[in-house]
Amino acid sequence: MPAGSFSYNCRTSQSMVLQRHYRLQEIAEIIGSCKYLGDKDHVISGLSLLPQARAGDLSFADTPKYYARARQSQATSILAGQELPLAPGKALIVSNDPFGDFARLITLLQPSAAPDADGEDRSSIHPTSRIHRDATIGAGVRIGRNCVIHGNAVLYNDVVLGDNVVIHSNSVIGSDGFYFQRQQGRLRKMPSGGICVIESDVEIGAACTIDRGVTGATRIGRGSKLDNQVQVGHDTIIGANCLIGGCVGIAGCVTIEDEVVIWGQAGVNSSVTIGKGAEILAQSAVLSSIEGGKRYFGTPARAAREVMRELALVKELAGNARKVRQSLAALEPATLKK
Repeated sequence: MPAGSFSYNCRTSQSMVLQRHYRLQEIAEIIGSCKYLGDKDHVISGLSLLPQARAGDLSFADTPKYYARARQSQATSILAGQELPLAPGKALIVSNDPFGDFARLITLLQPSAAPDADGEDRSSIHPTSRIHRDATIGAGVRIGRNCVIHGNAVLYNDVVLGDNVVIHSNSVIGSDGFYFQRQQGRLRKMPSGGICVIESDVEIGAACTIDRGVTGATRIGRGSKLDNQVQVGHDTIIGANCLIGGCVGIAGCVTIEDEVVIWGQAGVNSSVTIGKGAEILAQSAVLSSIEGGKRYFGTPARAAREVMRELALVKELAGNARKVRQSLAALEPATLKK
């Protein structure tokens, strides 16, 4: 792609869109002659995690607690550890190691960030953007107009930046997601085959870390601003015009809708949704999905007014207890001394 041209590609979705359509039988053979249930010509066009699955995707369920989610998901193909009842139009591949086999499929089928066969790098950097000489830019990175990349920032392979993006020093964009499985006393890693998309007019503070997707795109929406030392996990979607304070930690597969404000040192649990216009006060912990348009505080995060009222009552109770002790001491000093 010539310098100055810019467009998002198919990998900006929440699925890893495969370079061609595969048949169910083909995928079973790639994994290793696994048993499959369904039409051998059933089409698989992408790979995805369950929360982001859509029609055409293959997802996986490696423990019984995920089997129900797999059946209810939009994925039309499931890689699982046992036979499952599936709705019409869905297919199943039975594997002794769903986690490991799905990881292998990501590694084998992900689009490559390597230069093209003729040796040409697929990177595209608009000539109006300014990149510090000490910044690191990976293969296949695309940078739009009027971006500023400060010193020691790192953009891993295939990161996509829109226009007018600012990335401050020591931030790392597109590193691997934190996704492991404990098995037989060791931790196995799920590879990160997705990308990271930073939309136009986003500013990312110093020393932030934004992980690439495992199968799709981690996305920071247009106009959002991140303070210093913010962590964003894999496959998380942050909407437009969000404001995120310093030292906030956001886990993987989170959906943050437009115009959300999250103040410093707050934490967000994996796979939750924060509704449009919500405000999360400092040091709160969002452990489950919350509605938009409200202020939240505490651990777990609840309506801020309710929590503040409870704190005031606790303070009042403490004061009343102190008064009771003082009254009892005046009435029965000898008894209390014992």
